[in-house]
Amino acid sequence: MPELDSRVTRLLHLSTMMLAITSSPPQLHVFHIPQEELIGSLNLGEGGDVTAMLHPATWLNKIVLGRQSGNVQIWNVRTGYSLATNLLTKESCFTKRSHLAVQSQLWRNHLLWTSSV
Repeated sequence: MPELDSRVTRLLHLSTMMLAITSSPPQLHVFHIPQEELIGSLNLGEGGDVTAMLHPATWLNKIVLGRQSGNVQIWNVRTGYSLATNLLTKESCFTKRSHLAVQSQLWRNHLLWTSSV
């Protein structure tokens, strides 16, 4: 596997991919495991370090990122597109210590989103 210049802060195995989050600046790196190569890297923009990374089981190629600023983003790792950002803010439902509140809010948003589609 290729080496990264920044420190890896989060890892997530997703199908045949390994996702790595690095800090300074925050980036998402996508590796193809069988071919042992870097598929691509995404600049995650402003919002501080990534504090949580989650792949909802029924969301194909999508991940949810929690940021140090309190924002939550949804990314499609195959296309590299940001599908949503600023879903939650510190004022709306959580602090750094209450990850259960974040997961609960994401689940409610997922239910609302899928029922309205």
